[in-house]
Amino acid sequence: MEKRSYALFYALLKNLKGYEKEDAVYDFTDGRTTHLSELSDKEYRELCNNLQGMINTNADRKRAGSRVLNLLTEMGFKTSVKEQWIEIDRFLLDKRIAGKRYRDLSTGELKALLPKLRSMKDKGYVHLLNQESLVN
Repeated sequence: MEKRSYALFYALLKNLKGYEKEDAVYDFTDGRTTHLSELSDKEYRELCNNLQGMINTNADRKRAGSRVLNLLTEMGFKTSVKEQWIEIDRFLLDKRIAGKRYRDLSTGELKALLPKLRSMKDKGYVHLLNQESLVN
């Protein structure tokens, strides 16, 4: 029997920071094993396809999130200042905006937020710093 190469698996896994090999195999096999060698060829291909889907999802979220952050910056929010994230989350938590903190928004929710933010920006919305921030 020819030894299988796991290079594709490890190349994909490298793109999913914090996701360990054992966890990936365990999750995929519903707890049956943590060993790649115990997977059939079909299971191995499906696992790699699953990981590729996760990577694509992460990339989509990153793109949508970047667009949201760019719009927020254009609207006056300071996304590069850690302390300002309280203001960003307070703004996004409003039910009329997103109803969630930025980090809790899914890819779809981020994409749905874009037209709303563009509309607000086009209508002249500018985030004004609270009085405390103006003093500092």
